[in-house]
Amino acid sequence: MSFLERLFGPERKSRQLERDARAIVDADTRTYTEEHLRAIAESAAQTLTQIREATDNAPRARFDLVARVRERHREARRRGDQVGLSAMSLTIIYLEAEKQGELGAPARRIIDDFLHEHGDDPEAGPRPP
Repeated sequence: MSFLERLFGPERKSRQLERDARAIVDADTRTYTEEHLRAIAESAAQTLTQIREATDNAPRARFDLVARVRERHREARRRGDQVGLSAMSLTIIYLEAEKQGELGAPARRIIDDFLHEHGDDPEAGPRPP
């Protein structure tokens, strides 16, 4: 693989997803209370689970639901809803990392760890694909 392929290819996107996931998790854990972190984790886990359950055999439905998640992200930003903004950001990153396959594993691991650490139920979190 050439330098340009590494620079602009899927590896670059997966590294960016990992950096974004780590930045959100680190900033939120430094800034917010455990109650706030729990709300973020529960919202993200619930959204990911809903998407998986609704789209197990319907790829088009997944596309529509992801579009709704992006809309919820925009609404949360407009309202200044930090819980919603962080939860939807983590959800979007997780879904993009899933599309990356094995390259997206580091970003998914960061988010999974956050969901397990701060969720109400330590076994909660997105079920594996």
